[in-house]
Order: sequence, then C-alpha cells, then structure tokens
Amino acid sequence: MGKDLKGKELGTGLRQKSNGVYSARYVDRFGNRKEIYDRNLINLKRKLNTALYDDANGNSVEDNSITLSQWFKSWIEVHKYKVIRNNTKMYYTQLFTKHIEPSLGRKKLKDVTQLNIRASVLRVHFTIICL
Repeated sequence: MGKDLKGKELGTGLRQKSNGVYSARYVDRFGNRKEIYDRNLINLKRKLNTALYDDANGNSVEDNSITLSQWFKSWIEVHKYKVIRNNTKMYYTQLFTKHIEPSLGRKKLKDVTQLNIRASVLRVHFTIICL
C-alpha cells in the first residue's frame, strides 16, 4: 500500500513522490510493468482505470505499427506451431487469405474494431448468397 506525503494510504500500486506527483504502477497482459503519472490523484485513478480496462479488453497493442496480416502470420507460425495440425494451418491460412485479408489485412491491428469485423463478415455472407 502506497502513501502520500502526509502519510495517508492511497491504495495498492499508488504512491506520491517527493515532488508531489502521484504515480500508479500495474502489469499489462504482456507482462510489462507500466507506470502512469499525474499531479491530481483523481485524474491518476481515472487514467489507471482506463488503462486497466483497455488492457483487460485487449484494446492495448504491444506494437502499434503491426498490421493484421503480419499478426496473423506471426500467430500461425509462433503461437500455433505445435498446437494444431498442418491441415488446420492450411485451412486457417486459406480462410484468412480469401475472406479477411482483402478487406482488413492492411489495417493496423490497433485500428481493427468489432464494427470492421462485422462489416467484413457481412460482405462475405452477401457474396456467398449472391452466388
């Protein structure tokens, strides 16, 4: 439990430095330790809650420049290396290349939203129905 300069308890991960600035520490879902600063304790708690919410819901991305196509290639080669069979890898890659990559492949991973995904899925279903 951190304390402010007057000795008052601030809560877990919160503290006040000698210059009067408050700081909050947390560990994100990637295992990286993060620290947030603010001169106002209420604003700091808001920033901390927003950061924790974004982290819990997957809104934070470790690398802001990675595209969806790059992430998919990394996911299939690194994270699914010995978890799924080769036929499943080929099937996933075919589905991604045919249906997802044309509409969302060039988008940065941080910019892909649920609305983009739903629009892409609707386009695929509409194309199948029209055939």
